[in-house]
Amino acid sequence: MQYLLLSIIFLAVTLTSYFACKYLVYFSHKHSILDETTQRSSHSHPTPRIGGVSFTLLILLTINIFFYFGSQLHKDFYLALVIPTFLVATISVVDDLRKGISRIVRLSAHLIASVLALSLIGLAPNTAHALIIFCVSVIAIAWFINLFNFMDGIDGIAATEAIFIIGALAGYSFFADESHWGVLQLMILAPILGFAVINWQPARIFMGDIGSTFLGVLIPILLIVSTQLNLLTVWSAIILTSSFLMDSTWTLLTRFTTGQKWYEPHRSHLYQIMSRKMGSHWKVSILNLLLNMIWTLPISIAATILPNFGQLFTLLALLPIFVLCIMHRSGQTDSN
Repeated sequence: MQYLLLSIIFLAVTLTSYFACKYLVYFSHKHSILDETTQRSSHSHPTPRIGGVSFTLLILLTINIFFYFGSQLHKDFYLALVIPTFLVATISVVDDLRKGISRIVRLSAHLIASVLALSLIGLAPNTAHALIIFCVSVIAIAWFINLFNFMDGIDGIAATEAIFIIGALAGYSFFADESHWGVLQLMILAPILGFAVINWQPARIFMGDIGSTFLGVLIPILLIVSTQLNLLTVWSAIILTSSFLMDSTWTLLTRFTTGQKWYEPHRSHLYQIMSRKMGSHWKVSILNLLLNMIWTLPISIAATILPNFGQLFTLLALLPIFVLCIMHRSGQTDSN
């Protein structure tokens, strides 16, 4: 009976997100809140860019309901999930609507959110060594916020990546008998699933900065909390993000080392190059999802079972995207 009720709630949240997105499509066209096409765009017509509002609000609402209505969600974890994500979402929604926030302000907000997340989880440093790890972690989270935004460039890819990672964490949770944490992650996944339907090629709406940066800070928090609950190792958590991590990092480093304006919009990520060569967004998104399920997830599980080989497994997980980046000259030019 309990599983039936949870299934009904999951379906209801998914449908709520779906219809909220449909309304946002109408609202965006009425008020011209559209992402216009440019030479660097991967879409061919103006498209609404505030789809992330739907799943952001629903996810925050879900987390609050879980905390205030008898869930076993620890207060520190609750605050870590709500405060940094709300900060990043607020900055991003203003930028989506006005397009007037500087890079410095956005980056500062991302760094503050990263510090808050780690501190609220209980990882504030108390030694010099811990301080070094803390600073590296802050930079890593801030980088993930931005890389998730960079990787949201074709229909469906960012939504399916989020669904994979959060779904994998839910699986880890249920396997370790942390069912309350697993159920929460499934309910977090539901609004993203509702959005993904309308974001699928041809996308009727994009998640925009609010959606991509919200997920960019939410996912690392979920990963870190899961490691704190001993559901998986740090290396196993990193492995789950390997396809996005490798594509974005390699592309940025290539653009930086070849003297390009690495901080400006471009179309030289691996997934963008492949979408042009294949003439399809959905094929690339499906390939990324299949890679994650067939290659990345088993390696992440192996790294959890054999923690002493975590670094080796991480390199192995990164290998396919690394090879593809070399083959397709990712980051070198926009016209590959």
